[in-house]
Amino acid sequence: MAVAVTVLVIAMIITAQPDREKSPALVDFDPEMSRRAYSIIQERCSTCHASQPTDRVFTTAPAGVVIDSLADMQKWAPRIKARSVDSTGMPYLNKTKMTTEERMVIARWIDTGTVLPE
Repeated sequence: MAVAVTVLVIAMIITAQPDREKSPALVDFDPEMSRRAYSIIQERCSTCHASQPTDRVFTTAPAGVVIDSLADMQKWAPRIKARSVDSTGMPYLNKTKMTTEERMVIARWIDTGTVLPE
């Protein structure tokens, strides 16, 4: 009986461990990937999604989504992925000509962990 309980406890501990593949908090921060993703966001998104947009049509950031920093990117990561990777609705009408490769860089940055170093 004691052996069965021990095996059960060990099995519970093993299955309770977070999956490194799915847990961004456990992924090493990659500064180069973050720099690339940030550069793309600044080039393709910040004309509209900035505290002071430069786009002639959008004089305030649409939906209040301001992406002026890496921390802002982390905050909005799920929405960025949904709108610019999972669908291609952003940039609006692909006004800034975001490429498929750039979308994939953003996807990799989000999928591998957007946790900033403390």
